[in-house]
Amino acid sequence: MSAAPIDLVLSRLESPKKNGKGWTALCPAHEDHDPSLSVKEGDDGRVLLHCFAGCDGAAVLEALGLTFADLFVGDRAPLPGESARRTRARKAGPTAPPATVQVGRIAESGARVVCLADVPPQDVTWLWPGRIPRGKIALLIGDPGMGKTMLALDIVARVTRGANAPDGSSMSAGDVVILTAEDGLADTIRPRLDRAGADVERVWALQAVRLDEGERQFCLASDVERLERVVNETEAQLVIVDPLDAYLRGVDSHRNSEVRGVLAPFAAMLERTGATGLCVHHLNKDSSTLNALYRAGGSLAFVAAARSVIGVAPDPDTEGRRLLLSVKLNIAARPPGLGYRVTDRGIEWDSDPVTCDAATAFGGTKKADSDLVSAAKEMLREVLGEGAPIAQVLIDEEAERRGVSKKSLQTAKKALGVKSKREGFAAGSLWYWQLPNTP
Repeated sequence: MSAAPIDLVLSRLESPKKNGKGWTALCPAHEDHDPSLSVKEGDDGRVLLHCFAGCDGAAVLEALGLTFADLFVGDRAPLPGESARRTRARKAGPTAPPATVQVGRIAESGARVVCLADVPPQDVTWLWPGRIPRGKIALLIGDPGMGKTMLALDIVARVTRGANAPDGSSMSAGDVVILTAEDGLADTIRPRLDRAGADVERVWALQAVRLDEGERQFCLASDVERLERVVNETEAQLVIVDPLDAYLRGVDSHRNSEVRGVLAPFAAMLERTGATGLCVHHLNKDSSTLNALYRAGGSLAFVAAARSVIGVAPDPDTEGRRLLLSVKLNIAARPPGLGYRVTDRGIEWDSDPVTCDAATAFGGTKKADSDLVSAAKEMLREVLGEGAPIAQVLIDEEAERRGVSKKSLQTAKKALGVKSKREGFAAGSLWYWQLPNTP
């Protein structure tokens, strides 16, 4: 028997407290210090959520890892906007109100909606065709020493000149904004750009944010509007953030909700300006998984926010050669890998074929998990990703729903170091699971 919707929602929230006929909790969709989320159970068993800070229901559900269907009893759940569609169906014919009228009526409730008939379809446009899209977040991930910054500057140089990409595809010319926290502009960035042949008159370094009391480092959590002004003034086609975690002051990079809260405004800014955000990001130390997506450091929300994830790793078959591999690309077919070497002159690309896939390149020499255990580990990361303890009974139900066996689940639990703790010792007390390194 599956858990009631109210039990499922409460199990995902951080320290919910009973308040009259409902509960209050910290809202997971924003940085909440004073509980602003109201949770109530309707007479029919449905769950009612309201954030008094203004977060919409979709944002709260996404932060909890749930869907609208999870708020309702049974298999049937109304979808957002379904009532409007039913209205159109009932009034079909020459007297039916146009979609704009219905949107206006919906807007009176405080919701912002758009009818998809009013959204003109657009083709995806590319900074680097087939690899890095325009107007989106892209991640460049890899271990230290793989030349990630030099690769990013190689791309910068090509954009400033309008030169072809390493695979021969065309790149249009444009200005570039750079945020760099680890390398000096005079002794590292400028010489590398010169060696790569960049037009440095088209490169702008955002060094600090000016305040009345002085200057401080740029922060994605609070300064996206300032970055947007810089992008608009320079008409930049590309924004480099290197490394990404250096510009996340005050953000817990292991909490999905906090990472999403920072990257969502950044992604919206890129979409408005059409600039690409190429963010350099480090790997974690877990090389035991077959899925290279889980090698990105911190929360999985970093990978989820990026439309393209490009990984760099050593070529296991050729000493000194490194590989640039597409780890994620959800808007086109993934392209083949490219080989390169890091030299005193910069990045030297080669045309030799790449036969290694991302799983092999990022998994090292450890034995890969079976598909069953990999599926179990993926499920646990997803269910426990917010960091809050989750009742084992809910995890067991989710495993059964996905066809994950108890043996695979326990193997995955051990491999990930999942902690288990029993709340109380009375009859009916529950065991809770939690990922390691969480409060």
